[in-house]
Amino acid sequence: MVYLSLYFFQNQSYEEIRIFFESFLIFFLFLLMMLAILLHSKIGCETIIQDYISAKNLKIFLIRFINLIILASAIVVVGEF
Repeated sequence: MVYLSLYFFQNQSYEEIRIFFESFLIFFLFLLMMLAILLHSKIGCETIIQDYISAKNLKIFLIRFINLIILASAIVVVGEF
């Protein structure tokens, strides 16, 4: 899907792409997609840490660190809109 979007956007100017993303429906769907990607990466990283790291303190630290990174990324994503 991303490749298809890149194909269709390759001949568009910056202004045309910006106008496309100003549509509320596109804005909302893109925001949902970005938040879903962040949630998916959070769950995946936590699963890997829980499955492969046995040291309890390191596991807790890494999960909290990932939560902090995901939270910061979500703030940036929402702040961009």
